[in-house]
Amino acid sequence: MEYAGRVTAFKPINFIDFTKRVFAINLHDMASNTARHADIAILMPLYTETCFLLTMIDTIRLQRILGGAKTILHLHTLLRTNQLQFA
Repeated sequence: MEYAGRVTAFKPINFIDFTKRVFAINLHDMASNTARHADIAILMPLYTETCFLLTMIDTIRLQRILGGAKTILHLHTLLRTNQLQFA
């Protein structure tokens, strides 16, 4: 994944964990909280050297990208499973 000019590679299990962390960010709290720190979500997964500083817009975009990637991976798995069944 490319973010802030850096490319970060994930193992499948780490990708799943990272996706869960991104989707766990509460956008409603970010929007409704007036504190200065509420505008940014910080993700520092142990399995990567990248620190992700996400604004609300960044979080929404990343959630959409990760949701699409998750769908593509699921589709790939279905196609591969069906291909093995018919082989």
